[in-house]
Amino acid sequence: MATPSATRAVHPLVRDLMKRCIVLKHDHYDPQHYMNAVRREFGLNKDLSSDRDIMKAVAYGRWMVREEQGRVRFKQYRMLQQRYNPEFDHHPHSQFPNNQEQFHQSAQKQQFGNNNPFGKQYNEAVELKKLERGEE
Repeated sequence: MATPSATRAVHPLVRDLMKRCIVLKHDHYDPQHYMNAVRREFGLNKDLSSDRDIMKAVAYGRWMVREEQGRVRFKQYRMLQQRYNPEFDHHPHSQFPNNQEQFHQSAQKQQFGNNNPFGKQYNEAVELKKLERGEE
């Protein structure tokens, strides 16, 4: 006898989001960790039943995929610069202050604030409109 979740049909938007995540896995710098995070997020939303809730979750998932694509591209760019540009001088710890208290304050701002360098935050209304229009 099959479990109820196994017999339930997968929403086409959810299937499309999973395909996007799998495609991104191949370029990701840590594919195992990335797929574990994807499975965890899909597991948290597995019991959604209304179309509106599913649309909200898919819109957020697509936004996260776009954010992760940008992060992957940036890491690839940095790796190529380090490999082929001898003048490229990247010190990953130069952004942190020397004072321990200042370090904790900046880390706390990063943890609770927006880590996106372009300052874009998730906006549910905008993402739902994009999804309804069929945009990426």
